[in-house]
Amino acid sequence: MSRTTSTLAPGSYFTLFSAIHSFVIGLLPFYLPILIWQQYQQLAPLTEFITWTGAGFIVALWAWHHLFIRGYWRILITLSFVLELGLIYVALFHVANTNLIILGLLNGLFNCSYWMLQRILFNSISGSNNTGRLFGNLQLILGLSLKLGILFGGYFMQTQPWVIFALSLMAAFGFYLLTLN
Repeated sequence: MSRTTSTLAPGSYFTLFSAIHSFVIGLLPFYLPILIWQQYQQLAPLTEFITWTGAGFIVALWAWHHLFIRGYWRILITLSFVLELGLIYVALFHVANTNLIILGLLNGLFNCSYWMLQRILFNSISGSNNTGRLFGNLQLILGLSLKLGILFGGYFMQTQPWVIFALSLMAAFGFYLLTLN
């Protein structure tokens, strides 16, 4: 049974969903290649991470598709935040002990969940009567959100990394308070 996009994913979630994820991506996932480079100082571990990220993305597509066609958009949204928080937790607190395979697979699972859901939410707000002004404003909001995340992430990574996880947790919880209650 297939549902239409409008009943599956409310378009009103797009801006908030994308802004919160952009902020949290800026806190740490944006820095993952840099952290891997700093730890290993070689290109091979970075390419291994990218390879496993691609494998995780492809594996997640199958599960994501099955949840999507059944109309489980709340599960998909929850999963996107859970995977992002899991990736941040593993990267922050277990980088030295974490296998690049696990980190790459988690990154791929999160990226599939996030990008596919963002695409569906974007399609739910798109229409023939939308103006470029709406999408230009969205780009400003998302760009500002990402840059704030990068700024805070860079600062707290050097001083108190646990704050990154706490901010990520608060952002995900805030989304649920505002939308899925």
